[in-house]
Amino acid sequence: MKKRERKSTFRVVRGADMTVDINKRVIVMFGEISPATGIAFQKALLKMQDESLEGITVRIRQGNGGCVISSMMIYGLLRACFAPTICIVEEYAYSGSLLVFQGALRRIIKKEAYLGFHWANVEFTENTQYDIRDVGKIFDCLLKMNEGMYKMMRERTGLPMDKIKAFFAAEATISPAKALKLSLVDEIIE
Repeated sequence: MKKRERKSTFRVVRGADMTVDINKRVIVMFGEISPATGIAFQKALLKMQDESLEGITVRIRQGNGGCVISSMMIYGLLRACFAPTICIVEEYAYSGSLLVFQGALRRIIKKEAYLGFHWANVEFTENTQYDIRDVGKIFDCLLKMNEGMYKMMRERTGLPMDKIKAFFAAEATISPAKALKLSLVDEIIE
């Protein structure tokens, strides 16, 4: 049976800071990771795997982080993907985008790019209505999400937990050379 050729497989995903090209097997992420990004990423990855087990490339242009839960989901999808995955940081991967980057089989960073650590947090404004008892629940939830991110980073890099926590606490940015030395990346490219 002859495979039907699509006219265009490039599409911008509404509500998600990403584009997808099924034929070229590329997902480009930029901006904040939202729940919509997580869902769109899952659909694109499954569609690509259904068609072929050829490699899939994820390009992170300006990864600002965003929803920790969605970032953790995308990390898990990449780790469980049957097709080989490559993730390339073109400018920066910060917070949740750094976690997504760690999920790929092969992690590549451009020489001018950087990686950034940032704690999951919640911002309260003066107009926020909340019960003081809820603040403790929110704090506990954030601690669990942060612990989950630390464990995923440790699993992928082999770094000790205290070192990972220190990077997050300092909200550190890491150069490609230091990231390579710490096993946060596999390769640096021009």
